[in-house]
Amino acid sequence: MRKTALLGLVAIIGLTSTGLKVGSLYTESKVSELAKNLSLYTDDEILSQGELSPIDLNSLLCSNIYTQGSESAGAGTSEEYQKGWRDIAAKNSVLLHLGIKTYGKTFIQKYKENILNKQKLLLSKNAEWRKVKSFQEYTIYMLYEDSTVKQEKYNNYLKNFKKDSLRYEKNISSFSIDKYWKNQKIFIAKYDSLIKKLLTLDDKRLNEYIRSVRMGNTVTIKFQTWLYLQKLNTTPNPTYFNLTWEPMYYPLDFLDLTYRITRDYPKQWKTRSFLIEAGKLSNEIKEVIPK
Repeated sequence: MRKTALLGLVAIIGLTSTGLKVGSLYTESKVSELAKNLSLYTDDEILSQGELSPIDLNSLLCSNIYTQGSESAGAGTSEEYQKGWRDIAAKNSVLLHLGIKTYGKTFIQKYKENILNKQKLLLSKNAEWRKVKSFQEYTIYMLYEDSTVKQEKYNNYLKNFKKDSLRYEKNISSFSIDKYWKNQKIFIAKYDSLIKKLLTLDDKRLNEYIRSVRMGNTVTIKFQTWLYLQKLNTTPNPTYFNLTWEPMYYPLDFLDLTYRITRDYPKQWKTRSFLIEAGKLSNEIKEVIPK
């Protein structure tokens, strides 16, 4: 209760001084749109695995960029987004706290509805995966293969169709939204562990490591080795361009964000203060996820 009251007081002071409201970042319709965007391509995972990958930071950031109106993310992120939503969030982080408090449960509910609706559609009698493809449909992209090869592959497709259908049916039926939320919390705990381990470093070493994220020199190798020894990355002493060290994957998605925010907003954020703030936001997110 005391924590909630303190957050409310900070929020009031912050909003009074800036004239901004939580609607500057999110509205209920935008939150619903974000939930929809994040669930767009979940059908295949449920179908083929019976499970759903947790939402990672990169997916969340990219989906949010599209939700806010930018036509592309990453290097192509619109200037309007960067000088609008991103600027407001970076300079007024209290709005992020308020956004979670105000719309966190709405997001959870909308995302759950989207996923369960996809599961229902996949289980329906008219689901696309239940339909046997014709020879023409199956072989349409086999442009450089002769008719004998095409026919052989099509026959194998028909042979495996029934077996695959039974597997798909089992996967879809076994999907559990409750298990998904548990896995989501476990995944968030990986980011929490990363933050806690980074905060044990002294400022000189911490800043050196974060600055090295984009440099690709021996310091970067040194940082990656540290991550491996701390059991925060699975690759021992990888090269900078190793596929496990791309911005779209944990842990670099978070490290890359830390680098960019502290570089672009040095007056608002030092490396340590950003990590502490990220940890607080993480805890608030976990609070709204179903137990």
